[in-house]
Amino acid sequence: MLPQNRPSIPRPALWIAAPTFVVGLAVAAGLQASIFAALVIAVLGAIAVGIFAERRLARIIFSIDRIARGDRYTSLPDLVGDGAIQRFAGTAETVRAALIEADTVTVDQLRRETEARLHHAGRLFFTGNFRHAVE
Repeated sequence: MLPQNRPSIPRPALWIAAPTFVVGLAVAAGLQASIFAALVIAVLGAIAVGIFAERRLARIIFSIDRIARGDRYTSLPDLVGDGAIQRFAGTAETVRAALIEADTVTVDQLRRETEARLHHAGRLFFTGNFRHAVE
C-alpha cells in the first residue's frame, strides 16, 4: 500500500509544455542543418515561449490588480488551459467576495461610528438646552 503523505508529482501545464515541445522539435530539426541554426532556433523559440507565457500571466495579474485596487466588478479574462490556469477564475472570485465582504464590514463600522457621534451630539444639544431653560 502506498503511503498517503507521499508528495504527488503535479501535472505539467500544457499551455507551457506544448509550445516548449514544439520549440524542442524545431531545435532537433535545426540540428540536421547545423549547430548554429539549432542555437538560433532555440533562442528564438525560448523568447517566443517567454512572450507567450508573459502575455497570459500579465492578463491574469492585470485583472487581479484591478480587483485589489477597488474595481470589484471587473471582468476576468477568458483563459484556456489546464491545471492552475483553470482554477484562476474560482480563486479570483473568492478574493473578490472576500474584498466585498471586507468593504461591507468597513462601511458598516463607519456607519455605526457616525451614528454614535450624531447620537452624542444630539444628547449634548438637548442637555445644553435643558440647562439653559433651568437656569
